[in-house]
Amino acid sequence: PRPPRFDDDLVALGPGGVVVARGSDDFASEKLTSFEVGYRSGAVGIVSLDATVFTHDYNDLRSQESPAAAPIPIVVGNTLNGRSKGVELGVKVQPVTSWRTHLSYTYVDTTITRDPDSRDIGRGLSEANDPHHLFSLRISVDVGRQVEVDGFIRHVGALPNPAVPA
Repeated sequence: PRPPRFDDDLVALGPGGVVVARGSDDFASEKLTSFEVGYRSGAVGIVSLDATVFTHDYNDLRSQESPAAAPIPIVVGNTLNGRSKGVELGVKVQPVTSWRTHLSYTYVDTTITRDPDSRDIGRGLSEANDPHHLFSLRISVDVGRQVEVDGFIRHVGALPNPAVPA
């Protein structure tokens, strides 16, 4: 498939009309190969379970290439690659018809590498800016035929670049 026109047609101008970044006709679509294996139990009594393990291989990720002879213009390229792996777990509990509880946890580990000839100015850091841990708890209670009360608690792990606390 053809990449978005943004990656081909981008032209960013700085002071005095100097081109500081531009797209590239050589930019290719990013590629993903994904493998996932999961298990889902049907409700056993009041509980059901979900578990998934996954690995994703990314190739030709968007990079921001510095030219060899000058600092600008930065050119859109495809010199980054990545791999993520992780697990997703979920538990649903429904003690009565009107009360539903869902607890979930996700762990993701992402690694970005550069091609040997890459001049990516970000060193791939912005591509791997994902939290390692995600937790959530949702409780839904029907308090009548037309009223539902929901509570949701979520914890998202820290982000590495730029550093954002959990």
